[in-house]
Amino acid sequence: QGMGAALTTAQSCVSEASSGSVGRYTNDFELVVRASKELEDVLEKRFGSPDGKDQGLHDKISAARSPDGEPLPDALVRKMRFVVTVRNKVVHERDFNSLPDRAGFVEACDSIFAELDRLAPAGEGPSGAGACAVM
Repeated sequence: QGMGAALTTAQSCVSEASSGSVGRYTNDFELVVRASKELEDVLEKRFGSPDGKDQGLHDKISAARSPDGEPLPDALVRKMRFVVTVRNKVVHERDFNSLPDRAGFVEACDSIFAELDRLAPAGEGPSGAGACAVM
């Protein structure tokens, strides 16, 4: 059973990572939290952001570097900060219970991940790790 469960988990990881847009999540809370978790994972594994819980996602965005050592492009950083701000509102503001512009949020996330993939494809970056995150 242990080996079978591990295989199922690995297959699920591959399936999730390759299934495309974050828009596949139907619940706004799940969409926002999963997109934020995936962003954090990609920044840590491919862009040299510090891992662990000692720094917030805004700090990880500031610390991220492209494979050539340069800071990430300003437009990309602004989009990522937008995602983090929305995540913070969903988690911390009692009356913020749904995305006012779900399509715009999904579009921002999709463009962020596409740009990050262009800058450092999975398997590249400081850790040499891919972008697969178990969701």
